[in-house]
Amino acid sequence: MEKINRKDFLIKIFFSGLAATGFGFFINSCSENKTKPAETKPSDQRDESKNNDPCNDINDLTQQERQVREAYQYTSKSSKPGQNCANCNYYQIANPGETCGTCQVVKGPINSKGHCTIWTKKLS
Repeated sequence: MEKINRKDFLIKIFFSGLAATGFGFFINSCSENKTKPAETKPSDQRDESKNNDPCNDINDLTQQERQVREAYQYTSKSSKPGQNCANCNYYQIANPGETCGTCQVVKGPINSKGHCTIWTKKLS
């Protein structure tokens, strides 16, 4: 059996770990490409898009942006009295001629009457 010095041992361990990590990223990226977009669409967003609110059009969002929207439970109509996107600190009003505003955290079109779990009272 061949003796190996400490320096060579550490170099081999480092590059083995690097190779394993790279292989893991490669395998993960291959499996993500097999996901069908319709299956990754949050179920509550599919239901909301049936009503004719243009602020529910999330077709241009990435899967990650849709997941953030779902994680913060964005809905186009608030069920909490006194809490809606229009009086949230993160909401940015719609540009002239546009129906939907935007949010600094939740991407995509945002209804001023909407709500999500990160609602924060607008600072005066």
